Formats: sequence, C-alpha cells, structure tokens
Amino acid sequence: MDIEEELREFLENVPRKVGQLKLDGTPRKMAEIDPILQSRNHAIILDYYGFGNDDQIMPTYEALGQNYGGLTRERVRQLIERNYRDHLDGPLPIAKMVNAVITQRDFWLEPDLLQQLQTKSLIGNFPTLVGIIDYLRSQGLSEGYTVCHANLEKVTRNSYLEHEARIICNEPKLRSLKKHLQAAYKVPGLVGLGKLSYVKGPKTTEDFKALKDLIVLNEQTWSAFEGGDLWYIFENSDGNSLINAAEKVFSIVESIGLDHLTEMLSHSLRRRAANTEFPSESLIRTWIMQSRHFVVENGLASFKGAPGELADGEEALCKIMRGKGAIPTPEVTKALEAAGLGSANIVKLVFNSPLLFIDRKGGRGNYLVTLASDLAFDRNSTDETRYDRFKDRLSKIGHTDQTSKGTSRREQSILADWIFGQKNKRRCAICQRKYSRKALVVAHKKKRSQCSDSERLDPHIVFPLCIFGCDYLYEHGFLTIVDGQVQSGRTGLSKTERSAVNALVGIRLKPRWANGPLEYFCNG
Repeated sequence: MDIEEELREFLENVPRKVGQLKLDGTPRKMAEIDPILQSRNHAIILDYYGFGNDDQIMPTYEALGQNYGGLTRERVRQLIERNYRDHLDGPLPIAKMVNAVITQRDFWLEPDLLQQLQTKSLIGNFPTLVGIIDYLRSQGLSEGYTVCHANLEKVTRNSYLEHEARIICNEPKLRSLKKHLQAAYKVPGLVGLGKLSYVKGPKTTEDFKALKDLIVLNEQTWSAFEGGDLWYIFENSDGNSLINAAEKVFSIVESIGLDHLTEMLSHSLRRRAANTEFPSESLIRTWIMQSRHFVVENGLASFKGAPGELADGEEALCKIMRGKGAIPTPEVTKALEAAGLGSANIVKLVFNSPLLFIDRKGGRGNYLVTLASDLAFDRNSTDETRYDRFKDRLSKIGHTDQTSKGTSRREQSILADWIFGQKNKRRCAICQRKYSRKALVVAHKKKRSQCSDSERLDPHIVFPLCIFGCDYLYEHGFLTIVDGQVQSGRTGLSKTERSAVNALVGIRLKPRWANGPLEYFCNG
C-alpha cells in the first residue's frame, strides 16, 4: 500500500460520530449518508493533497471551490477538516514511513526524493512533493522541512509551476544555503563568469554539491563545466562585467561576428584587477551561443537586451575611430590625448575597451585596433540570406499600388518588417541616434513616385529616418548621401537649419543602410 491508497482507505473507513443525545438520554438518529456528497468530499481532499484526478496541480481552496460547484473557500476548508483532519488520531503508518525517508537527509532534489519513495513503493507515479509535505504536516510530520524553488523562494500552491526545479530541505539547511547562494551571486561580478570553487562559505563536499545543484537548476543561471569546475553567471543580475560590456558593444552595432565579440568581451574583463580567475575565451564563446541575451546565427551575434550608455571617454573613442578601420594603437593614444583624456583612462580605452577588436600580431607596440562598428563593414552571408528572404516576400505581391477607396502601398508593411524586425527601437540611418519605432519612418532613398516596381520591391530602397529632422532634411534635398556618407545638398536654409545640417555632414551610414545601387540615393 502506498501513501495515496492509505489516505483513500482512511477516508472510506472514517467512523461516524454518534448523534447528540435526546432529553431522555438516547442518541438522536444519525442522518443518512449521501453517497454523492461523500464522494465529492473525498475527491476534494485527494485533490488538495495532489492525489486526485484534478487537472490542476496543487489547487488552492478557492480553485477547489470553483471546481466543485462554486463552494466558498471557507466551505472547502471545513469539508477537509470535518471529513479528514478531525478524524486523525496521530500519523498513519505509511505516512510515518514516508517521513522517515525524507528526514534521512537535510537536503533533497525533488526528482531524487520522489524516485526514492517510488522505489520503496511508498508513493504512486504522479505525486507532487509540496502535496506530500502538506499531507505529512497535516499529521504532525516533516514540520521542519520546506519545499523551495532553486532560487530558494518557498513553493506555494500558487507558485508551484512558476519554475521547473524544486528542492526540499530542513530549516537549518535552508538558512545555510541562503548564505551560500548570496555569496555565489557576488563571484561572477567583475570576472563575468564565476567559478564555484571561489565561493566563500561552503565547508563540506555536501555543501558544495547542494550549492552546485541550486546554480545548475536555477532558470536565471547559465552554467558550464570546464577543467572539472563549474562556471556560472546569474543572467538576471545587475553589475555583471560581461553583460555590461556586451551592452556597450551593441550600442554601436546591430550585430557582430561571434569570434570578434568573444575576443572583445574577453579582453574587456582585464581592465580591472580581480581576486579570482578570469574565464577562458572558449567559455565566453559558449556562453554567448547559449545565453538568453544573444541570438547567434551563421556566426553573427546580436543582442536581445537594451544597449548600454557610453561614457564620455568611449564617446570620444568612437568619434576618433569610426569609419577608419584598423588603426595602430600609438595613433589612437595620441588622438585621445589631444581630446584631453588622462593616461590611465587612455590605457583602459585602448587595451581593454569592449568597443575595440585588437589585432596583436605585430606585438604590443604595434597593435592594430578596430572599432566594433567598422568590423561590420565586412559582408556576411547572414545579411545576404535575410535580404534574399525579404526580396522573395516582396516579389510575391505583384503591383505595388493597390486601389480601393484610395491607393495603398502594398509593399510598405514588408519593408517596415525589413527595417525593424522584432525590435521596438532602431537607430536613425543618418544621425544614428536611437529612437522608438514610432519616432522613425520607413523612408525611401529615392522618391517612391520615381521608383520602378522592381526598385520598390528591393529592400535596399528604404532606410529608417527619424522625425526629429533627418527625414525632413533628406526628403527635401537639404541632405544627400554620396558614397555612403552624409553631405549637404540644397541651399536656402536659415542659419539654425544650416547648423542642423552641418552637424550631420560627414556621418557615414552603416553598411546595412548604404547598400543598394548608387542611383538609389537620388533625392533631388
């Protein structure tokens, strides 16, 4: 007999209470048992402890009330009390045997405990751990044990399905694990990926094993083994050096080669001293490929999070290097000195900035550094594949103008998808400031009225322009694009307007927006 069968048998054999006595001392006649109500009450009790047939896992009093004819929460509680708890006269035998297994250890993983109980034929195939613990507590057993998620938040009936992994431990172990997990949160900070053996706190092999289990099972954690040790990162934590560096990289690029990104993030970690070991490039590469923060396709990595803000020195670095390709480090150093930056800041910017890819082939005095956005000038097959896919979508719509009550641009939604994809923000192609989607227009490089149908069906015919000046200035010819670079166009502007144009002249378009025949940039 297992624990569920024991409960069912107990419910079926609950002794009926003798009716109240009459005035003459004889007991009143007991009401007849309604088999339908009795069956319902037993089903409610079994469902509540996770043994029933209800589709819900660990239903609350409220959920059970709704499932069984609109009973109130209090009525459900009363039915469980009167038909089960009030009749207990101490723990049941099988329940005591289950409790004995649980209390053999101070820490269990849910699958391990369930398997142990199933091996001993003490439970069936589909029980829930929190249901078993609640059931045991109703009999005064396992009162010192708690079911938790891998982040050590206590599991409730409402939160049972929020996370896949669950553990059970006693209160002293839970307090100890909370301290160890808090210490583990701090390790990855400066080094990006933390090494479990550097966590201060756990003293025994069992402590380290329990902490390792919590880290591996935590859905907010990425982890991997290298050199016999566990490396990990809490991907929802603030202040992690690798994530912060990635945010900066993707503030100036939309995507970048996986190999380049790996090296850039790796050398960016060395800008600060650390008391623990830095992760290898192979680990960082694996993290990028598996992390929830990135999408990697055909060797290109893009970032799913929000881009970071650049410091003043990094802004100066970008201004100096943008569009110039690989530059010797002494040349960059001199330019930064001329911009007024101090020597310590310059060393970090040149040799440890996540914004730069460093070619070390010529030795330290002859390193060549390339800004991340310049690395994107190399065409990648992923871009070509995406272009071909959108070109095919556009080719299937036939004529680009559709007349109903008015004339609509049939290709416009596909072109908007080409520009924005799933992103809610995008940089203006000209000023390169980031705006929300509502603040950008899908602008034609060449006036649409002058485009042939084949040109209208080419994704390269459009680029995003902001409504804060760039769209107006380009549409009216005050700005032009020549060889991928912004230049002034028509005259006749006021002093203020001319100042706005001058601030944009010289900016080089990102390769993605500069693509297409030169005659596309004909906005006269």
